[in-house]
Amino acid sequence: SDTDMPLEVETPSESGAEGEGFGENMRLADFIDEFGDGLLSQVKSQNPAIFDPELDEGTAVHQRRQAIMDGLKRQAFKAQADAVQASVKLLVDHNQPAVVINAEMGTGKTMMAICAAAVMQATHPRTLIIAPPHLVYKWRREILETVPGAKVWILNGPDTLRKLLQLRSMLGLKTTQPEFFVLGRGRMRMGFHWKASFITKKTMLEG
Repeated sequence: SDTDMPLEVETPSESGAEGEGFGENMRLADFIDEFGDGLLSQVKSQNPAIFDPELDEGTAVHQRRQAIMDGLKRQAFKAQADAVQASVKLLVDHNQPAVVINAEMGTGKTMMAICAAAVMQATHPRTLIIAPPHLVYKWRREILETVPGAKVWILNGPDTLRKLLQLRSMLGLKTTQPEFFVLGRGRMRMGFHWKASFITKKTMLEG
C-alpha cells in the first residue's frame, strides 16, 4: 500500500548531534504517526475552517438553518448537512460570490445543493440553477422530492425567452413559496442583446 512506501526524511540521530543521523528511510505510515498531528495543527492554524461543527452547532444561526433542513421532505446525512451549513455560511455570512462542493459521484451533490438553496431562500427567495440539458428534468424531480411546496420553472424549451421575460417582470415581487428556475446551460448563452449576424456576398458576373 501507499503507506508502506519508503520515504526519505531527515531524522535526528539518537545522540542528538547536529548533522548526524540524517537521510534515514522511514515508511510513510510511520512518518504520519510521528509528525501527523503537528502537520495537521499547522494546516488548521494557517487555513482555519469556515465551518467547524464543534464550534458552530451550538449557535442560533446553525440551529435555525438546521431547522429548515429538518423540515425538508428528504433528510440529509450528517456529513451532507455539515457541507450545506459550511456552504451557506460561506455565501451568506462571509458574503463570498461562490462555493464549490467537491465530492465523489453518488455522495449527493445535487441533494446538498438543493438543501443549501432551500436554506438560503429564507433571505434569497428565488434560485436559478444552470444544468446540463439532459439533467434539467432530473433537477426538477429532485427539487420537488426535497422541498415542500416548491415551484419549479423549466427554462429549456423554445419558449425560454418568453419565460425569461416573464421572470424579469417578477423580480422584486414577493413570493410565498420556494421558487426554482432550472436553465439548460445551452440556453444560458441566449441574451436580450443578441442580434442576428450575416454576411452579404456580392458576385460579379461577366458578360
